[in-house]
Amino acid sequence: MRPGIVLYGSGGNARVILDMLRLDDRFHVVGLIDDNPARHGQRVFGAPILGDDKTLAELQKQGLQHVVNAVGSAKNTAPRTTVHDKLVAMGFTLPSLVHPSVILGQEVTIGAGSLLMAGVIVNPGTTIGRNCLINTGTVIEHDCTIEDHVFIGPACALAGNTKIGQGAFIGIGANAIQGLTIGKDAVVAGGAMVIRDVGPGWWVMGVPARRIR
Repeated sequence: MRPGIVLYGSGGNARVILDMLRLDDRFHVVGLIDDNPARHGQRVFGAPILGDDKTLAELQKQGLQHVVNAVGSAKNTAPRTTVHDKLVAMGFTLPSLVHPSVILGQEVTIGAGSLLMAGVIVNPGTTIGRNCLINTGTVIEHDCTIEDHVFIGPACALAGNTKIGQGAFIGIGANAIQGLTIGKDAVVAGGAMVIRDVGPGWWVMGVPARRIR
C-alpha cells in the first residue's frame, strides 16, 4: 500500500501539486491542511481540506509521515520557509516532487521538500537546496547553485554557474546571464534581465535589471 501524503496549503500552488501527485505513484493523497477555518470541509480536485495544525498532529499520531509544503510565494519566501521549518520540527518527512516531464542532467542534486514543476530543465552539475519551488518551464543551466527556500517563477532562465542565495525570489520570466550571484533574500521582478550581481536583500527590476530598493 502506498503511504499517505498531506498538502499544507490549499491555494493555487496546491492545485498544481495535486496535479503532479496524480502522476506520482509513490503516494496517495489523504487531504489538505489550511489555517483558515472557512476552508475546512471544502475540496480541491476531490481532495478534502481536513483542518488545521491540530488535525495534522492527529494524523501524525495515526501514522502519517509525509507532508508537502504547498504554500506559494508572492515576492516573499518567508511564509514557505516558516511552514517548512514547522513541519520539520514536527518530525514530518518532506519528499522532493519532480514532475515526470522534467529533464534532469547528470549529477543534479535536489534537496528535501523541493518541487520541480512541469517542463523544467536542470542541466548537469546543478545543486538545488531544500524547500525550493522551481516553477513551470524554467531552465537552469549547468553548474548552478540554488540555495534553500528559493522560489523561481515560471519561464525563467538561469545561465551556467549562477548562484541564487537562500530565500531569494525570482519572478516570472526573469533571466540571468552566466556566472552571477543573486544574494540571500533578494527579489528579482518578473521579466527582469539580470546582468550583474544582486546583493543580499536587494530588489531589482527592468532590462537590464536595476536596484529599486
